Amino acid sequence: MPQLTPFFFLNQLSISFLGLFLLVILLSKLFLPQVHLLQLIRIYITKLSK
Repeated sequence: MPQLTPFFFLNQLSISFLGLFLLVILLSKLFLPQVHLLQLIRIYITKLSK
């Protein structure tokens, strides 16, 4: 099983951490601000309609 070989395990671990780091950066900089802005707009619209 190549997953238990130390070289491959270290390689998989480093790629996993790199992928997780990039995913967090992408979510925090690109996607989550747009979702937050959309929620704020929806709150303002519902408060204006009352």
